[in-house]
Amino acid sequence: MNEDFMLAGISYQRRFLVCNKPICRCHDGRKHGPYWYAYGKKLVYLGKELPAQILVDLAELKCKQEVIKKKVKSLDAQESLLVKELNSIRDLKRNLLNYSYGRAYDISCLRSLRIERTRKK
Repeated sequence: MNEDFMLAGISYQRRFLVCNKPICRCHDGRKHGPYWYAYGKKLVYLGKELPAQILVDLAELKCKQEVIKKKVKSLDAQESLLVKELNSIRDLKRNLLNYSYGRAYDISCLRSLRIERTRKK
């Protein structure tokens, strides 16, 4: 686990540190760490390794992300079909209104009226 990540609103980050000792190796570029920190409402030191429960939660999240991606892809396809149908309905409405005002030369929109009743019985 080398990357920083966010889980349940908490940011988990690996950081290298420089200490306050003037003769320490960290001032020559060989920093201390890496150490894990949790950034939420306050900063919490976690140590050199992440706690096991966080690793389990992260693994579960990654599994759920695959399911979520598939569902989002399915919903995108459904949305695309609905948008096409909505655009078709809008075009038909526009054509009918234009025809009723005498502005349209294409009377193919009248085919949609064949299935509508024009008079109440």
